[in-house]
Amino acid sequence: MILQDVRQLVRSKLDDLQYDGNKVDSAINWFQFELFNNTRTALMEDDVNIDFLQGDYEISIPSQIQTITEILVVPTDTSITPYSIWKYRKEHGDFLQKFPNFMVANQANPREWSFYGRKIRLAAPASFGGKLFVEFIRRPVKAVGDSALLEIPDNYEELAVIGGTARVMEMNEDYAEAAQERQNLEPLQTTFIRNEARGSQHTGPTIMRSNRRGRGGYED
Repeated sequence: MILQDVRQLVRSKLDDLQYDGNKVDSAINWFQFELFNNTRTALMEDDVNIDFLQGDYEISIPSQIQTITEILVVPTDTSITPYSIWKYRKEHGDFLQKFPNFMVANQANPREWSFYGRKIRLAAPASFGGKLFVEFIRRPVKAVGDSALLEIPDNYEELAVIGGTARVMEMNEDYAEAAQERQNLEPLQTTFIRNEARGSQHTGPTIMRSNRRGRGGYED
């Protein structure tokens, strides 16, 4: 499903085939962001390997990550079995109270950790190098240009069209008409969530703040 096709269908619903294309495109993208920021779906699940070196205590994460759902430590030394550190995450205030000397502590196997900016901060410099295998929910990508693919799959075209139409009406402060479109949208969103949401987790992920610093690197 490409942006140009959805744009024209939204214009048709507005009974104005010449309606400002930039506004329609913005409305469609805003609806996509609304949908995927409020629903954890398998459609947005991805994974990445992030390199780290012995001695690293901060590891940068890619910008497309919205919410991390699992982290496995995979040592370069294959005699060490990969292991999960997800359950050892600490809120950053608690992390600093428990590990105030994390930068200069004795090297240790990566285990306790916290988010800081767009970095994973370890409780001590790593005693070995390896990779973090990270499973995550990615950020929805803005559709730009006529042939850009929407994040919403083709079989939910009506959802995209009505959602985009409602957003245009809200932009124009036509709130009564927008409310009617929102009512029409509800069963379509319910179907989308039933089919695509991960388990019973139908609430939006937490978006981490952007701040790319740290010693580790990543590979796509």
